[in-house]
Order: sequence, then C-alpha cells, then structure tokens
Amino acid sequence: DHVLCVPASELAERHGSKFANLIMVGALAAAVGEPNVGDVADAAVDLLGKKVPAAKVRAAVEEGYACLS
Repeated sequence: DHVLCVPASELAERHGSKFANLIMVGALAAAVGEPNVGDVADAAVDLLGKKVPAAKVRAAVEEGYACLS
C-alpha cells in the first residue's frame, strides 16, 4: 500500500475552482494505469461539456493525469 498526494486544489486554480474533482479523476486514472487519459477526458467532456467549455474539462483531466504519470 502506498499513498499518492495530488495538489488538486492548487492545480484547479489554473483551470477554475470547480475542476479539482476532474484533476483527481485524471490522477486516479494515471495511478491505476487505466483507462487512458484520452478516454477519461472524452467521458468528462461528454458529461460536462455542455456546462463548461470542453477544452477546460479536458485540460483539467490531463493536468491530473500528468501529475502522476
């Protein structure tokens, strides 16, 4: 067992305060090793793309993924 720390709140400030959860989703995918970041970002955009700009959703997921990959 090991613990991975992700500064999600700090990273979210770059994308807007509502994106900490998306950063964590990206980080989780990186930590687990699947699904790939593109699939995670696509799913997030499908879910939230009508509420917020798709590019910001995708960037937040990718930021979280990059944090642990």
